[in-house]
Formats: sequence, C-alpha cells, structure tokens
Amino acid sequence: MRERVLLVGADLLPRGDDAIIEGLLLLASGTPSVMHVVHALEPGKVFEVPGWPELRQVGQALERGPDALRRRIEFNAVLNGLPYVHARIYPHVRLGSPVPTLLQACVEFDADILIVGTHGRRGVQPLLLGSVAHQLLRQAHCPVLIARTKTYHGLNKTLMSTATDHDSRPH
Repeated sequence: MRERVLLVGADLLPRGDDAIIEGLLLLASGTPSVMHVVHALEPGKVFEVPGWPELRQVGQALERGPDALRRRIEFNAVLNGLPYVHARIYPHVRLGSPVPTLLQACVEFDADILIVGTHGRRGVQPLLLGSVAHQLLRQAHCPVLIARTKTYHGLNKTLMSTATDHDSRPH
C-alpha cells in the first residue's frame, strides 16, 4: 500500500498550529503516512515572529527555519498528547507567496491532502479579500482540509429530538 502524503501549510502563528495539529492527528490515525510541513516565506515580508527571533533575516529563515518549524511541530504534538514520529515529518521553509508555494509543494510531494489554517473570517470579507485558505480551496488539485480550533461557544444544542434521531441510535 502506498504511503499517504499529507502536506501542511504552516505560518508559525496559531492558525498554522491548527493545521499542524490536524496533520498530526491524521498522521497518528494508523494509515501509513508522511507529513511535509511547509512555511512559505514571502520575499520582502520577513518579520520577527514572537518567540522565533532567529527568523529575522531571509537567509537565517531559510537556514534555521526548518529546525524552528520542527520544534513547533514537536511542541504541538506534546501539548496535545499526540505521537511525534521524527522520521515521518519533514519541515520545509520556502521563499515565495503562500498560495503558489503551497500549490507547487503539493505537486512536488504528490500530496494526497493539503491542510491549512484560517483566520476564521466569515461572510463577504474572505470572498473579497481572497484569503490564502479560500484561494487554495479553489485552486488545489487535491482535497483541502481547512483546520480551525473547535469551539461551539455561544451556540446552543437543540433540545428537541426528531424521530430520525431516535431511529439512528444503536439499540
């Protein structure tokens, strides 16, 4: 059986962590898989990521970025009680805009699924702005999983059950 290739787009921010966590969950699901985690570093937009001072310069980011990304992946695995299999996870830092960089990485690694985080904006705004996640959803040639932190805060469960709810429960 061919290994499943997971490609995770990570931006070293909390929404990137959502994608990393989803990738780790899929990696731990039992299907033989490898996970490539790609951080796209936009030329001219190198910035200091809080807690990651080694990523201040493009050269440093390309050189040290994979180790910083590996530490972030390992941190998320430990924090969420997920297995961390060093030999099955490959961190990459590439120079380029996120959408074309991640799409090209999908082709190069023959990705079976692309996992990315999102800002969580709703309504017309993401359609007008064309967020990275929405662009990838439209342009990728493989399934795309948009990862976000699970929260049902402010939402209520339905109190009234239907006949089909009762019929679908195991007896």
